[in-house]
Amino acid sequence: MLHSRFSMPRIHSLRVVRLAAAALAVGIVSVPLLSTPAVAATTTPRSCEYFNTGDDLRELSICVSMWESGIPGQARVKVDMHTYRFANGAKLDSVSQSISINGAHLTPGGTDPDVPFGTSSGTNTCRLSSPSGPVSSCSIPNTATVTFYSTAVTAKSFGYTGCVAEASWRDDLGNAHFLDMNHPSHPDTMSVCHSLNH
Repeated sequence: MLHSRFSMPRIHSLRVVRLAAAALAVGIVSVPLLSTPAVAATTTPRSCEYFNTGDDLRELSICVSMWESGIPGQARVKVDMHTYRFANGAKLDSVSQSISINGAHLTPGGTDPDVPFGTSSGTNTCRLSSPSGPVSSCSIPNTATVTFYSTAVTAKSFGYTGCVAEASWRDDLGNAHFLDMNHPSHPDTMSVCHSLNH
């Protein structure tokens, strides 16, 4: 049984305008138009849960946030997963044999349908490490930490919710652990969700 442990540099504009006007007056230079800077991608703060094995010797953290490239643009769920072990009272990184998202979804606001991702939704529903990273099966071997991004949806002003409902890992000893929202881990429960509201 699994249970939760924790739950432009500054521009002197007047001088620039005077210099540009003087240069134009003698016909030696043209002034380029300043372009509007692109909107930077943003990631929301994370919502995290920490799930322990029954013997309290291994732990998986799942942190969910929303990534958005701007409107118009793309939006994805970002899922950070990290496995640990406990030894002599210390919490240490632990390289697991595998870490996986099995079932998750991105729910856009408005009337758009849910977008599922995870191993149960096919082999190409995640991106690994970044929104433009390689397509992934939503499972990675031999690591202590991994970041997955969901399938993208068109960014809209309604907002979004991302949830991980099923996850699993095979720890450094080869023991398999599975988290399922239908079998809650006390006192926290799957799923782990995060919303972005505009």
